[in-house]
Amino acid sequence: MSATGVIGGFLRELVDVENGFWPTFVGLTLRPGKTLQKYLSGVREGLISPGRYLLAAVVVYVGTDQVGRWIGTEPPPVASPHMMADGKREALDVAGDYSNFVVEQATILPFLLLTVLFASSLQALFRDRFSRGAEALAVGSFLTGHAVLLAEGVGLALLGARLSGGPSVELSFRAVVVLIAAYAGIACWGCFGPGRKAALKGAFGGAWALVELSSIVGVASAGTAVWLASAYPDAYYLINPGGGQVGGLLMLAGVFSAPLLLHAGVEALTTRQK
Repeated sequence: MSATGVIGGFLRELVDVENGFWPTFVGLTLRPGKTLQKYLSGVREGLISPGRYLLAAVVVYVGTDQVGRWIGTEPPPVASPHMMADGKREALDVAGDYSNFVVEQATILPFLLLTVLFASSLQALFRDRFSRGAEALAVGSFLTGHAVLLAEGVGLALLGARLSGGPSVELSFRAVVVLIAAYAGIACWGCFGPGRKAALKGAFGGAWALVELSSIVGVASAGTAVWLASAYPDAYYLINPGGGQVGGLLMLAGVFSAPLLLHAGVEALTTRQK
């Protein structure tokens, strides 16, 4: 027994290299619709489980991010003080730092939230194609995990070009949204199609899940800022020294929550019509 053997065994169990990970990765890359149909039909041989695939994608994400910091292409996570001349800090900016800290300490959390939101959107959009909510969750896990792997692949390609003396280009959040929506549309076209309707539904579901994830982050940040400014008024401004009342920030939280409320309203209406 050796340390490398133990680590290698852990990695083999994690991504199931010998049986499931690579066939699933290739299938979701080249034939995403057929691969999803195969899984939903009950033919699971040669496919990794959706939860393990998502976990493997998160491990790849964390690993590439850490490698980027080691070689100096990614800045280290540093919380800025946001301190004013009187020693107070802006509560909204500090709330943003708290959100970043949570993501640093529990990286899988936003991916789990995104998967659940994506699955919920797929369940609503393709309600007649899923017999159980677990099927939508499995598809959401596969698509979220593979979208993360594709985004990391593009990021590594841009990193390689940068290290080779090419232009310094980074994958923006907007580009990530387009990538996830486009991939989800292609996968749903192959799985639930044919026809543009299935592709548009899949693309909308992927993009909407990202919108709802941003909404959750916005609501949490606004709520944290209100709590900091209310509980510690001598240490925090709500937004800036010149103003920024609690009511205004609560209204901002209401705006952030609009996509979530809209989704909940659609679900309630659909359930009532049944």
